[in-house]
Order: sequence, then C-alpha cells, then structure tokens
Amino acid sequence: LWIINQDGTNNRQLTFNAPANFPSVTSDGRYIVFASDRAGSQNIWRMDLDGGNVKQLTNSAGIAGYPNCSPDGQWVVYHVQDRKMTIWKVPIDGGTAIQLTQEYSERPSFSPDGKSVLCKYGDPSAKMAVIPSAGGPPARLLDQPDVAQSNFLRWTVDGRGVVFVLSRDRVYNLWSQ
Repeated sequence: LWIINQDGTNNRQLTFNAPANFPSVTSDGRYIVFASDRAGSQNIWRMDLDGGNVKQLTNSAGIAGYPNCSPDGQWVVYHVQDRKMTIWKVPIDGGTAIQLTQEYSERPSFSPDGKSVLCKYGDPSAKMAVIPSAGGPPARLLDQPDVAQSNFLRWTVDGRGVVFVLSRDRVYNLWSQ
C-alpha cells in the first residue's frame, strides 16, 4: 500500500511484502484497514494513516479479505473464505469477531448510515443483498444478472443506490442501481 498527497506529492510506501491489501480508510482518516498474510494466513489488519502501529484485528481459520470500515469508524466488515464465503465484523480495536451471514456472501460494504451492509449473496453470488449490520437474513435482495462478475460493490453517497463494476470483453464500466 502507498499513500500520496491529493496533489500527487509525497508518495510513501506503507506496506512491504504484504500481498492482498484491499484497503479501507476510517471516515476520520485515523486508520487504514487492510487484508494481509504477513503473519502466515490472510487476516484483517489495521494501521495508523502514516503506516505505524500495525495491529492484527482478526485471527480467522479461513482467508479473510475485502475489509470495509463503518461510517462511525467503530467496526470493520469483511468476508471469510472457509468452507464457504461468509460476512463477519470485528471492532476497529480488535476483539471477538461476529458472523453476520450464514449463506454464501462476499465483498461487504457498509451503508452510509452504518445500519446495513451490501454484499454479493447466494452461491455463486448471483444477487446483491442488503443485510442488517447487526446480522440476520437479508432485508432486501437485488437481482443483478452480472453481479457475479463484479469485484466492487459500494453504496451511493446518499445511500439510495448501489454502484458496481462490470467487465464485458475486458472493458470495465461503473453501473448503478
């Protein structure tokens, strides 16, 4: 991971030999959360914005990835690939992780109000789901025939829609629903 000023100056490398990454920054700019296998298996880590004070947040038996910080900066959602892919959350300071989904689900994203999580849902990720951030069954399932091809799902700023990336014939486009 690298960090750079908005004007393109002062680029600095923050991680070294830490494959995966998938960074997410807390809304207050205090922490960067990322996935890394730096301790052997891939887990979720947190560091200060300057790259200091690195802390492992999860100790998953499976492969943890795609972290996303809650708007209040208190939680991190992520997926774990074990026997099947599921969504979990952990406090930003570490602690006990909480499983949010039982069904196949991946690539979570907190809603702007922090009350919901958007994710790919159903094997093989044929839909998008809106699940409560406290866990439980989906509050809403969204049909999207090509969502299985998307590696990126995010809420719109106002929380009224979702944006995702689709690739057709090696051309990538942003779509909203």
